[in-house]
Amino acid sequence: MSLIRVILMAVLFLPGIPVRSAPAQNLDTDEEGFFVDGIVKERKKYSFLIQGPERDYRVKLSSLTVVAARLVRPEVDWEKKTASVVIPASAPDGKSKNNLKTVFPLPARLYFRNSFENDAARKQAVSQSPVPLSNFSLRATPGKAGWGDAEFPVMTGPLKLAGGAGLFQTTLEGKKVLLRPDLSVLRVEGFSITDLKPGQTEVFINGKLVGDVVEAKRIEFVRLADQRRGPDSRLPRCLVIGDAVSFNYLSGLKKALSGEVDVFHPNANCRGTASHAKLHRWLNLYSSDDYRWDLIAFNFGHFDSQLSKDEFQKNLKECVRQLKKTGAQLIWVDSTPVPFGFNDPQLPAGGMIPEKKRFDFEFEEASPETMLPGRMKLQNAWAAEVLKAHPDIRICPVWDVVKENRLGRYTDWWYGKNPNFRHSQSLPIAEAIARMIREQIR
Repeated sequence: MSLIRVILMAVLFLPGIPVRSAPAQNLDTDEEGFFVDGIVKERKKYSFLIQGPERDYRVKLSSLTVVAARLVRPEVDWEKKTASVVIPASAPDGKSKNNLKTVFPLPARLYFRNSFENDAARKQAVSQSPVPLSNFSLRATPGKAGWGDAEFPVMTGPLKLAGGAGLFQTTLEGKKVLLRPDLSVLRVEGFSITDLKPGQTEVFINGKLVGDVVEAKRIEFVRLADQRRGPDSRLPRCLVIGDAVSFNYLSGLKKALSGEVDVFHPNANCRGTASHAKLHRWLNLYSSDDYRWDLIAFNFGHFDSQLSKDEFQKNLKECVRQLKKTGAQLIWVDSTPVPFGFNDPQLPAGGMIPEKKRFDFEFEEASPETMLPGRMKLQNAWAAEVLKAHPDIRICPVWDVVKENRLGRYTDWWYGKNPNFRHSQSLPIAEAIARMIREQIR
């Protein structure tokens, strides 16, 4: 590393100087940068242990470590200085309207930091009014206000509401500047290690790996619902991994298995077999008695509709490899069909084919390469080929449930352009999965 770069890095991380920020996965780009994510397992005064992708890591904090809450789609009350976040799939009854909500305090005085991918992106943004900010953090300390430059394209300064919806104002070099930050993911700095609760915190860490210890420069965390075994519960525990369709049937499944099995879902939409890179987080602390899974029902849904057979099967094999490490009994849940509404390119998302036109679109492709009717039948066949090597994994044929009831409960659904289900439509799917889970625990 050159002497100039050493000096620049030293200056960069002095207290009060804005640190180059990016999404946590890409924050460090120099040769010493190290990134890892996982679930907090245990916490000490100045360090904590995480369950990472393939092993545990000890993470050490210093006085310069930045700890930020990563808030996804927050509801912000700027007057009360709070931001609340709904935790997906966290309701005890599985109903989305009852999902848990976590409230985070915002700094009493607001300052911001926004990093850009490069200097060209920074120049393009600051040439506009209001300035669009897509990698936005709130912070309590002012640092040094500025526009950023070619070497460190980071914009920082004080922050005030500007009155308009989504508009804010800062003052840079004596000039008032309008800002429009993207608040779909809001990072709030100023938290500490005490906010990282074991089993209830997902962390994204940038720093330096020294031996077996990660010296953290920046930690971003997401709060999770508590999935520990209840103190009075000795029921089998089942984790349901799935995409948005699993959210549809989750409440029905919980109700069907009430008093027999405790059912949980990761606090995320588990879409796509490429999600094997996130499985270590979704499985929570599965090696702990309090979090151990007896069964896992898994599916990754319609998001894989763009994949080739080789890509899909390679990903699924990796998912199975990781799931088997838990020691849980595994159930593959077939993907539900793609309805005929996707055959009509003119039909808007969520629309319904009129009855007099339905015959024209009532067909399935044999080998569709995208989200078209017939795709999930093909994808389920690909999955079955992979699972032949694992006879211990049961297959729950919920595709058949929807297909066989096409002239009954699912008549209108088949002619819509929405792969999801209303609550009443999801119940036969939930019942089919519940029957197979019961068979596994007997």
